[in-house]
Order: sequence, then C-alpha cells, then structure tokens
Amino acid sequence: MSGGMSKSALSTSRSSASSSSPEPGAPTHRQKFFDFSPPSMIRPRHLPVPIPSAPFHFLDTHLAESLTLMRVEVLPTLHAELFDGLVDSFSEALDARSDSLFEINGSLPYRRDKCTDAISISRLRKFGIEMSITWIASSLVVHPSQPHLGEALHWAGAPRDMSPYILKQPYASQDIALYVCYPLPDDFRRFNGRNREMIERLRRHTRQLTSSMIFCTDALPVLEDMSRLHGKKFPWRLDCEYSGAHRDRDAVVDIPARSRDDGVEYTPTCEDYIQKAWVTAVRADATFVVFDCGNYIRIGIRHRERQTLYLSALIDIHSGKDPAYGGLWTAFHVFAVADAVQRVPLIESALLTKRKSTFDEPRRPSKRLKADESAANMESSIDETMAAYIDTFPVLAIFFHFDDLDSPAPLLLFKPDAEHKAHYGPTEYLKIIAYKRVGAGAVGDVYQAVMEPVSAAKTVNASSKRSKKKVGKASEKDLTHRPFVLKIAPTSERARRLQHEVHIYKHLRDAGVSGIPTLLSYREGLNTDLRVLILSDAGRPLGQRMDSDQKVKVSSKARVELKSILTAIHEAGVLHRDVRSWNILEDDSGRVRFTDFDRSSLRGKPEDYEAEQERLKRFMEGEYVDKDDVIGEDDVRRHRAARAP
Repeated sequence: MSGGMSKSALSTSRSSASSSSPEPGAPTHRQKFFDFSPPSMIRPRHLPVPIPSAPFHFLDTHLAESLTLMRVEVLPTLHAELFDGLVDSFSEALDARSDSLFEINGSLPYRRDKCTDAISISRLRKFGIEMSITWIASSLVVHPSQPHLGEALHWAGAPRDMSPYILKQPYASQDIALYVCYPLPDDFRRFNGRNREMIERLRRHTRQLTSSMIFCTDALPVLEDMSRLHGKKFPWRLDCEYSGAHRDRDAVVDIPARSRDDGVEYTPTCEDYIQKAWVTAVRADATFVVFDCGNYIRIGIRHRERQTLYLSALIDIHSGKDPAYGGLWTAFHVFAVADAVQRVPLIESALLTKRKSTFDEPRRPSKRLKADESAANMESSIDETMAAYIDTFPVLAIFFHFDDLDSPAPLLLFKPDAEHKAHYGPTEYLKIIAYKRVGAGAVGDVYQAVMEPVSAAKTVNASSKRSKKKVGKASEKDLTHRPFVLKIAPTSERARRLQHEVHIYKHLRDAGVSGIPTLLSYREGLNTDLRVLILSDAGRPLGQRMDSDQKVKVSSKARVELKSILTAIHEAGVLHRDVRSWNILEDDSGRVRFTDFDRSSLRGKPEDYEAEQERLKRFMEGEYVDKDDVIGEDDVRRHRAARAP
C-alpha cells in the first residue's frame, strides 16, 4: 500500500508485543500514540488558484423539516471531553490490552508535499494512523473479548486517482467515512457468536458510522467562520420561498434574489458545508461529523431530537495538546463505534414501526390489461394530451416525498431559455410529487411522479383552457392520477448527455417511431446545470425479472414486438448503442418499449445496425448481454464471425 502503513507492517506491529516493549521508565506505546501529532501541511505556490464550487446535491435541500438542522452550538471543550470520556469509560479495557496495540509504525505517510488537496488529505486519513485506530476501536467496542482479531471497521470514500477537477476546488469536499467492513475480514469466522452477531447487525443497519467533510489546506477560513453560527437559528438553504403549508394548493412561490442573479460567481459558505455534512449524517443515521482541512479540524455531534449540531472549537492537530491528535482521534473513533453499537436496537425497533407515508401512491391495475391496438392508441393519445397540458405551465414545482425526503419547498423547473419572474401565483405553476426513486444510471436518477390538480379556485389558466380541447376522453382527473417519470441530470456533463437524449427522442417522435416512452417535457433548473427529462411511465425494466442464471424470459409476442421496434429505430437512422435488459421496459399489459437513448447515435455503419439486431436476438434467446454496456468491437466481431462461411 503505497504511501501508507501496509497491512503486513500493521500486522507485524500488532504481534510484536514482546520484542517491542519499551524500556523501564520510558513512555509506553500508548502514551506515544496518544501524544502523536503529525507535521503541518503547506500548499505549494506553484499550484493553480482554486475555484470554489457548490457542495450540494439537488436533493440536499429537500429533507423533511423534522430532520433539518435548526441550530449550531460551539462547545470549546468538546474535544477534551471526548478524550476524558475515553480514559474514564474505557480505562479498564485499555489497561487490559497489550501495549503493542498502540505501537505506531515508522512509515506513516505524513509528507507536506503530498497532502495539500482534499483527495490527498482524505487518502492520508484512510491509510495513515487511522488504520491502527480503527483496529483499536474495533477491539475496545465491537469484539472486546477477542482483542487479538482483525478490525471489523475501515475508512472508505477516498478515490484511487487524483482528479484534476477536485484539485482546482479549494472548498470541494471529499467525503470519507468510517464503515463496517464489507466483506468482513478473513478471520471473521474466528469471532465468537456474540461478537459475530454484533458485527452482522452493525453491517446490516449502520454501515456508515461518521460523516466527514475533507477540504484542501486553503479552506481554513471556512472552518474558522463556523464559530459565527454559535447560538443562532441555522439558515437552512431551500430552492425557493414557498408560502403556506406543505403541498398547499393556493401557495405562492417566490424566487430569492440570490437565485435570480445571472452571472454572479457562487462562493460557498460554511453554512453550505455544514448543511451538506448534516444531510449526509441524516442519510447515514450517523451521529459524528468531522470537518477537516489537513492542519485543522472541527468535530461535530448531531443531536437528533433537538436538531442541533454541537461543534468543537477549531483544533490545531499539529501543535494541539490536552489532548494531542493521537488521543483525540482515538476517542473520536471509539465513541463513533460505541454510538453505532448502542443505536442498533433502536434502529431495528424503528424499522418495525416505520411511519406510513402521508402520500398515497397511484395503484397499478391488479389484473393484466388487454394490449390491443385500440388500447395502445388510447394510451398514446393520453400521453400526448399530458405533454400538451404540462407545456401550458411556465414553471413546474417538484416536491420529493419518500424515505427521509419531504420537501419544505419545491425544486423549480423552467422551460429552456425562458425569462423568469420573481413571483409565481398558484395557477402559474404545476405541482408534481416525486414519490419513489425507481432507478439510477450514468446520466442521473429516475423518479416516479404524479401531478397534482391546480388551485381549486382556478382550475386552469387561459393557456391550459386551449389545451383542454385536445383532451378528448381524458379529463384533468385522468392526467393528475397518471404516473410518469423524471430523469434528473444534476451536473453539466450529465446535462449534455440528457440534452442529447432529448434530441434523439424528438427525432424518433418526428419519424413516427412507436415502442418508446413519450417525451412529455424537458426543463432546466434556475441558474444551475440541472436538467430534467419527463417521460411517460412505460413500465418496469426486464432486468428486474432476471433469474439467478442472469437470464430473462421473453415471451414470443414480446420478441416479435422488440425486433419490430428496434428495426423502426434503425430505419429512423438511430443506433441505440445500449441494448440490455435494464433498457427494455414492460408495462402491465405486456407491451414492451426501448428506453435510455443517452448513448445513442445518428451515425452508424450498416454492420453496427446488424450487430445491434444480433445483440437483441442473443438477449431474447437467454444470453446475458448486460456486461457489454455499449455496442462495440465484440458485438461487431461476433456478428462478422456469424456471417462468415
């Protein structure tokens, strides 16, 4: 393990109790370990000037209000109290351990020229003295009766390769957290029954034990500024200002001035990073939080009932004493693990009494529907009507309502290149409830959603009255109870791929190709890279029906239909380039459709189209093709071989 303490060195240091015992009167290994302070890190002058970036994922503003952060309290003695608690609560267990448990290997990777950015610092935490500390914490808390066995914990989250993008972000955090090992260590079978059960329960319910935000060395002002929040109501960031109760039909939407300022460079604040760390802790159900910029850290403790984050003072880990870094970091690990162990019964109890969602999902038909041509035409007509209806609204307001999400304010989506107002009344936006995450891909996550009726006072605005003429047999009630899907691309790179997919859908629509989801709308976030593709709900992926042999049974009728659809796609000049089980949908009536055209191309050689047909044939005959994500040389080579005499 380059740059860090190797596994063999670590094992050697643990097994060398007799040979490494300190001289009489000399400091013990435990004293040296607790007094350990790493050298400081200095950012080289030749590195480029970093550019700040936002830490948020778009869902980070949609936590239920009962889970959001309300207050921040700074406790100057918090870190000292953690160490005192370690000495007081675990003194007997510490004294019972061999002193070699705390022996520090001499090749720790604390090099000033290699640890200046977020990734290198997180790698340092992952492979440095923390490797010994995780074993100490595991020994003291998880398997105290078998201290000679390997650790059941590890640090995870640091990428293997340095990212130039991250290197340019001084405040871009690199998340790294304490996890329960998976897979478990080789000597796990030697754990006694009680210890094995505890580790299994931890792994099932609380794999991530901490939430950590790692910054580059230039981010010290962010950590210093956190003291400013002491004792104040935390300014939880929302996408917009939403008047009225949650999902109130007559609520109005106001866009804050900061969100309307085009061209203003965003500079993240300490509030942004605290909110990100809090959200990460909520989703992992973690209690402990760390903010780390290499030379300084702050430790946080999340109080669930009070919705409060208790922060330590700013800690200089190189010259700090009482406690020094070694003792403080050991205490942090031990109490993070002890907290997780104590919370396992609470989590298991909560799973049995999980609160019922207040949102009633649309029910799918219990019986298999008839899939005749007239029914297909009716479905297509309703989808076209829904697209026209959505298009009449300048703004879509998306509320996320599942798991720990219950949006206090919606995600606002606008038509591309449209002008924005500061205020939208209750009849100027369409309310959409995303109630389930149904998939994830290279472009973004996919959510199932429904629209809610417009304000009861004013059913539709002037534009939507014109669209009513196109509804035919479909009423507004039919539309507002009809599920559809949102495909959300949160970054600029993914947004470009999503925009390409929209172009393919429009091309296929104009060519009259059926057998694909209906394009309902394409929207963008306000002054962000976020883009959203809205499609009709065409069913569930065939990949969900894959058996243990990685085969999917396809009916003879569906085979004919799939071949016909792919032929029509090819005749329109489109090469799908990602034919696999998860990109073929089947609805309740048995109709099948192709989806996911973000990798598709309008340019292809004749042999590429033939190879893609051959790939579909192999899939329908039961062969596993998902391992080849995109049509490539293997498909073409296989096709050529099949055609050879």
